[in-house]
Amino acid sequence: MKVLSNLNLRLVSCLVLILFWITPVLSEGTPKNLFFYSQGFLSKVTVMPPFYFRNIPIHEDDGYVPRYNAGPIDPKFLKTSGIFLLGVGAYFYLSQNYLFEMKCSFITLLNDDIVERNYTNEVGTENRDEGAALTYCLLQQGDMFLPEMSIERIVKNNLLSIGLSASYFTIRTSNGWDRWGCLEKKENYLLARCLPVSLYLKVYLWKGFSIYGGPSIINALPTTRSKEFELKYDKTGLSFNWDLRPF
Repeated sequence: MKVLSNLNLRLVSCLVLILFWITPVLSEGTPKNLFFYSQGFLSKVTVMPPFYFRNIPIHEDDGYVPRYNAGPIDPKFLKTSGIFLLGVGAYFYLSQNYLFEMKCSFITLLNDDIVERNYTNEVGTENRDEGAALTYCLLQQGDMFLPEMSIERIVKNNLLSIGLSASYFTIRTSNGWDRWGCLEKKENYLLARCLPVSLYLKVYLWKGFSIYGGPSIINALPTTRSKEFELKYDKTGLSFNWDLRPF
């Protein structure tokens, strides 16, 4: 159901962006344009999974295998340093000097940390051999679908602009089994909802290519689970981005 939910979110986002592109701006009659973008967001998050979350039972399909290292995963802080995104967006001019953008990421990278326990091999061997079975705990900052909106003020001959953006992501943790190269979830908890607001400076370089970045303030709403996982997160961050506008 969760996979279907994420898929539906991405499909809805595609439809919104397509409609946003083909519908003319009523005030000026200019068509909206699509662009591709990448965004890096530096923001540290740490958690310490409690014992019950690390004490994952043997998978029901592994009951017949020898168990040399069965038991809870050793206590360890899980850490992420930020998010790296790839996505698509659409923009239009509110006036000659103001630009409005909507963005949606579809690929999210470098945003998680994992610790595992190999319970079919000798103690201390966490590597994956053929037929190995592992339990895991995972910290994830950001989702597959990450929306963002921004407004820019062009300040110098379409070469430089100042912008303000707002986006949304969550902090989650999950546990389960690493079997046959795939993570099979047992539990998945939401730890916080985050709304970063970023102020950035953009430089337009050549042929629709631009780079931009700046500081961010992270407004977070932790859930009740966050206390037992000792959630800690930065209240400020740094974003750095590029986009390409071939249309």
